[in-house]
Amino acid sequence: MLRRAMKEHALEAIPSASDIVLHAITDAGNRRSGELPDLSCVAQYRDYVNKDGATEADVRATLAELQRDGLLHVDGTSWKLLRDFP
Repeated sequence: MLRRAMKEHALEAIPSASDIVLHAITDAGNRRSGELPDLSCVAQYRDYVNKDGATEADVRATLAELQRDGLLHVDGTSWKLLRDFP
């Protein structure tokens, strides 16, 4: 679905692993906050889209990176976007 959207909208940039994780937890950008989903499912989705063998630990590292970058705040099992996505 992501590749089709890129083609249909002539997007030049390939989504990063961070973009894929954000896409998964924000329901494709439709939610700005909520409860974190099962991170192993997010890892499976990221691997399906990115073919990178992502694990739950990789997703946790990505979430930490997004927090450091000021895009996302995670508190326990809750998250909140701090800037617009996508």
